[in-house]
Amino acid sequence: MGWKKIVKEYGIFFFIYWTAIWACSGVIIFLLLEYGLIGGADAISFLKWIRLDSIISLESIDPTVGNIAVAIAINECLEIVRFPFAVSSFVILKQVLGGNRN
Repeated sequence: MGWKKIVKEYGIFFFIYWTAIWACSGVIIFLLLEYGLIGGADAISFLKWIRLDSIISLESIDPTVGNIAVAIAINECLEIVRFPFAVSSFVILKQVLGGNRN
């Protein structure tokens, strides 16, 4: 299902709602990584663990930038759960707020 069909079926407010959920989850994941609450180490340690340092030099990468990249990757992996949640909760939210005016 493409974005044009989704916006046509649910409206532009769904797209805004889903984008807000996506952004909030991304920021939360980044903060959890940045403060060491998940992962136990920064992204540079993870990249060394998967032996990426044998391909590129990791010394020039800022750990915060690495955490941003890992947060984006994790956030995208969560899409399989986030999108169905956004659709189902948006339908309920729309009914609760009286937006079902068909």
